[in-house]
Amino acid sequence: AMLPEQGIPPRVAAVRTGAEATEVREPGGLNRRVADAILDGLRRLPRPLLVLDDLDRAGPTTSDILARVAADPHVGCVAAGREHASLASTLASDVELVLGGLDADALTALARSSCVGVEVSAQAGSWLHRHTGGHPLYALEVLASLGSDRPWECDDADVELRLSPSLVSLVQARLNSVPRAARPLLDAAAVCGEPVDLGLVGRVVDVAELQSLVDAGIIVRSDEGAVRFAHALLAKVADELVPEGRRLELHHAMGSLAADPAVRAHHLGAAAHLDPDAAITALATAGRAAVDELAHADAAIWFHRAADVAGAHGHTAGDELELRLDACDNDRLAGQPGHAEPLLAVAERALVDGRDDLRRRATLAAVQLGEVVDAGPLQQRASVIAERALALEQRGPWRARLLATASILHSISGEPDRCRTMFCEALATLDADDDGTACAVLPYAYMSLGHPDDLPHREAAMRRLAAASARRDDPVASWEANHLACSVAIARGDGPALRRAFTACVRLLERTGDAGRRWSTGYLEAAICAIDRRFDRAEQLAGEIITSGSGVAPARAVAAASGQLLGLRWAQGRLDELADAIEQLVADQPEIPAWKAAGSLVVASRRPDLARAWL
Repeated sequence: AMLPEQGIPPRVAAVRTGAEATEVREPGGLNRRVADAILDGLRRLPRPLLVLDDLDRAGPTTSDILARVAADPHVGCVAAGREHASLASTLASDVELVLGGLDADALTALARSSCVGVEVSAQAGSWLHRHTGGHPLYALEVLASLGSDRPWECDDADVELRLSPSLVSLVQARLNSVPRAARPLLDAAAVCGEPVDLGLVGRVVDVAELQSLVDAGIIVRSDEGAVRFAHALLAKVADELVPEGRRLELHHAMGSLAADPAVRAHHLGAAAHLDPDAAITALATAGRAAVDELAHADAAIWFHRAADVAGAHGHTAGDELELRLDACDNDRLAGQPGHAEPLLAVAERALVDGRDDLRRRATLAAVQLGEVVDAGPLQQRASVIAERALALEQRGPWRARLLATASILHSISGEPDRCRTMFCEALATLDADDDGTACAVLPYAYMSLGHPDDLPHREAAMRRLAAASARRDDPVASWEANHLACSVAIARGDGPALRRAFTACVRLLERTGDAGRRWSTGYLEAAICAIDRRFDRAEQLAGEIITSGSGVAPARAVAAASGQLLGLRWAQGRLDELADAIEQLVADQPEIPAWKAAGSLVVASRRPDLARAWL
């Protein structure tokens, strides 16, 4: 097509009409004649440059002809392709450039040049590299689709990637170029998720075509053998290309074969429409496995998904409610902000619709250490739930458990007598031989028996709890016994006992480490630092426990940290620095007597009238 436009006779016709038959039939003869004809035309052009794309997709005849043409010194040649071996076998090149994606620094520079007027941090390059593999066109398309969003500034690594139709079309074209025989493996790898478990995928589809996906640059293998998509963009679009019915089948097949509880739950949960019973079983099993690992946030996610499936597929309200209770209680144990409202809602439902065992579990979960112990509407709602539940438990160990647990609701709400009365009633009904109930009841002596006059009773509760927890090999109760022991040691001025008990609390976190106990261990460490007159470290820890306790009980976390800061400033002779803050706390939370008690000490020197009023 080119030659006539340049006024050059189409000599290629000689291949068909003027060639001797014997010459054409020689091995390579036809290819040589075609190459000679093309070269004859190219040599009539000044400094011709032959540009070839996708050369690795050329067949053997075309490759042979092109190799002959490119070997001529008069002809310059630039060729591109994805398979280096195919290029090398076709062209004897003077210069080879292996083009990888842009690195993170280059992608950051690209983002800054394309996002004019917007500050772009260095994290942008790493984020773009993870999602595009450094492909500059993909990176520009992704940046354009983000608008004003800057997902690389988020802590969440799983920020949803929005893709423009043009970018999806580009990636689809790349994926659609894979050999037909490799398509089942590509679909299964996309559904499997990252990293691709080749052992599991290989039990569902044939993995013989893996190398073709590697050669196409879609799949990469690390030196350790891990298999992944080259970047997140390919993985996302590949997953979206899988037909919905095929996706469900692949998820169900992989979930049925997987041994790991989390992997099994992921796949069977995604195939819940095919087999809801298997999905619920797998999701709940994964939740229980996460609880065993103290991964309460993960457990909550699994149980919530199980409850969603149960509710959507006609399971009984009791089944759904039990799974939802497990989910909400693990949100509480994880210190998830906002956990109280759904947990209280579950308890209220259980009081009306639940079985006795479900009602008891739900009520106890709803009134434990968490957001409900902070004074306010949630605490009042939890108190009503506790009273309704106590009306149904007139005697026995469950009444003792509920009385002790609910006592914490009144510990900083302006009703200290109510807190102590409930605990003492629980203590009075506690069977001397019932270690299980003792382990559930006695930890609440920490707040209920906090008055100095109750120190002997508090110490007796600590000793009984330590003995019961040892007999039951109960790490949670053992942590609570040592937590009580710390407070007793501080009250008695027993430094060695305090350090022994604190060391035990730290050690037991490996078996009991929910958010509440980690927060409590943090404020014990701050107290020891203050005793050691390491005031800077104590103050740093006091600040940290506000953060760690914010998802447990925000107001109580502030109270603990503020109480420690009060002690530090007193020891440092700097109480006046707290005057403005304490006055604000009293104004914001007048129902908390502790603020007024602390405030009277702080303001006594400059405002004795206010100190007297607060006392």
